[in-house]
Amino acid sequence: MEHSWNRNTLALLLIGLAAQKAGAQPIIRFSDPGAAWHVAWTRPAGDINHPNFIGTTTTTYRFNGDTLADGISWQRMYSEPAWGGNPGALFRGYTRQEGPVVLFRDAGGTVDTLYNFALQVGDSMRFGRPGSGFEDKLAVLAIGQVLVNGVAHKVFHFSMSTVHYTLESFLSDTWIEGIGSIHGPLAPWNGAGLGDSYPSGIPDSTRLACYSQDEVVLWQHEGYPACITNIQLSVGQQADAVLRAYPNPAHGLVTVEVPAGGNFAVSLHDLLGRVVLRMARIDTLQLLDLRSLPPGPYVLEVHSESGARQRTRVQLQ
Repeated sequence: MEHSWNRNTLALLLIGLAAQKAGAQPIIRFSDPGAAWHVAWTRPAGDINHPNFIGTTTTTYRFNGDTLADGISWQRMYSEPAWGGNPGALFRGYTRQEGPVVLFRDAGGTVDTLYNFALQVGDSMRFGRPGSGFEDKLAVLAIGQVLVNGVAHKVFHFSMSTVHYTLESFLSDTWIEGIGSIHGPLAPWNGAGLGDSYPSGIPDSTRLACYSQDEVVLWQHEGYPACITNIQLSVGQQADAVLRAYPNPAHGLVTVEVPAGGNFAVSLHDLLGRVVLRMARIDTLQLLDLRSLPPGPYVLEVHSESGARQRTRVQLQ
């Protein structure tokens, strides 16, 4: 059968183990009623009304009860943001597991394969909601394994698509047996917000930060310091004048240009919000030596004496 979703090949290198008990444990099943998926969404330009916005926020997916449809029992899945007060849980649809196959049923009654953990190398799955016009087919390139709670689970590596649907992504994905996509539990069907990177390499995507059962973390993505990450660097008051940083992308040396006659400080943040460089005062033309930092996207923030600030994204190659 076929289905849908998305991946970053390098993300698999970050997969880690949070073993909670010694000895053999039952294999994890996607349908476990106590399962919870904590999904981090990173948005360098997540709000078109505030183009300098950058943030990472977490949404938790979990089951809440069962429902009968055509005489068959389905689990109800909800998502709830771990930020912005208490907006309440959002119903996402129904799932059920039949052996290695996980099915998804939307509110309108459409049923589709969400996961098939019996796939072999060369088999393919469809990415995208059926009939949505956002569909692609990806093939299994390789199958490895990772320990989860002391038990070996298959890891499915899918091909990178040749179809370039959006600015955000070339479609691809990685699955962990019983847990699902590294982009979140409904990634194969949903398809929204799952881009791995812009052509320049700036992420705007979802990542599974943690998987837990009955509040016990069984797997955690090593790229996230905690299961819940809510960081928003953004919006705020803009600087008194235009900030320029060039070249961009850069190979380690970046010139920052600010208006003459003002007193400005500068800080550089990675996409988890951590400050990786800070200068209390910079010249009108300030050369930053960033060659010690790993390649990737960063956020450059300049502060004026009045408290105004401006941000721009910098890509290191």
